[in-house]
Amino acid sequence: MSNPVNIQSITPEQVTRAYTGKPGCMCGCKGTYAANPAQVVRILRTIQANEAKAEVAENGEWVAYESRTRNYVVYLG
Repeated sequence: MSNPVNIQSITPEQVTRAYTGKPGCMCGCKGTYAANPAQVVRILRTIQANEAKAEVAENGEWVAYESRTRNYVVYLG
């Protein structure tokens, strides 16, 4: 199945929120939800740089990349 989202074409303006934190829970206890545009861009660029390992939700609502030490997620509007 092909991805419903072209990861490289996502712009920061399409991101409604972004998250980065340690693997496991994503409620905010192991990381943070990005509050400023610079953080959103950094998280998005990290995912785009690791596109081959990124996961896209079937409905296209989020894109995530999990490294050995961190999770990176952008939620799309």
